Parts: sequence; structure tokens; C-alpha cells
Amino acid sequence: MKIKNIIIPVLCGLMFSSCAGLSKIAEEVMPLSKRLISENSVIRQAAVAEFIESDEDKKKKTVLEIIEMFAMEKDEAKRKRMLSVLIDLKTGSYAVIPLLQAAGRNVNITSAGDIVEAIKKMKPSAEDINRMGVMFMDGADIIKKIVMHFLGRF
Repeated sequence: MKIKNIIIPVLCGLMFSSCAGLSKIAEEVMPLSKRLISENSVIRQAAVAEFIESDEDKKKKTVLEIIEMFAMEKDEAKRKRMLSVLIDLKTGSYAVIPLLQAAGRNVNITSAGDIVEAIKKMKPSAEDINRMGVMFMDGADIIKKIVMHFLGRF
């Protein structure tokens, strides 16, 4: 009986302490796209190093995963961090159109400014700018706002 009274609190203590460290371990094994936007600078720096060493296909896949998360993110601070990561990774023009499409799907985006600045830093190609014009004609209001700001018409 006394052993049982000791074992139960010890087991509970072990479970509690193992769960407390689980979140950090879980973050370290998350997909690269999630580690790149981590609030933990150590994990983020390791992810950037891994990204740099990746082949082009993996880089594009990772960037598109970040953009897909951007499309669903409600928190503006997290969206800004995602845009910052996309700029820092020098994603290039292949991210421009998917980012615009993601902005059009995210109903929580009300301001175009940060997205416009990110797109400018991605240096869209002439083809991207033509596609932006088509998206302006057929897109959501936020896409129209972004394209107008980008083109300097608003």
C-alpha cells in the first residue's frame, strides 16, 4: 500500500516533467516551413541554414507551404513574420502570384501595405505583373487593393 502511494505521485511527476519539455522538442521536428516562422530564434536560425542547403525544389515547396499558412493565418503579427521570412529568404518572383492568391483567400487581411512591400522586394517579373493585371480584373477586393498600391495607382 505504501509503495502504491509513492509510485503514483512519482509517475505523475515524471509525466508532468516530460510534457513540459515536449513543446520544444515538438517544434524542433516540425516541417521546415513552420520552423522558419518560429518565434524561437535558435530554431529559426537552424531552419534558415537548412533552407539554404536545400535544393531548389525543396525551397520552392517550403516557400509555397509558408504562403499557404499565410492564406489561413488570422493573426496579423504572424502574417507579418511570414512576409518577413519570405523576404529574408529571397524567394524571388515565383512567390509573387501565390502570395497574391493567398491574400485573396484570407478574409482577415484588411491592409495591403505590408503585402505590397513584400512583393516589391520579391522583384516580380514582367510576366508576374501581367498576371497581376488579370488578377486585378477577376480578383477579390484585397487583390485589387494590393495591385493598385503596387502599380502606384492608389
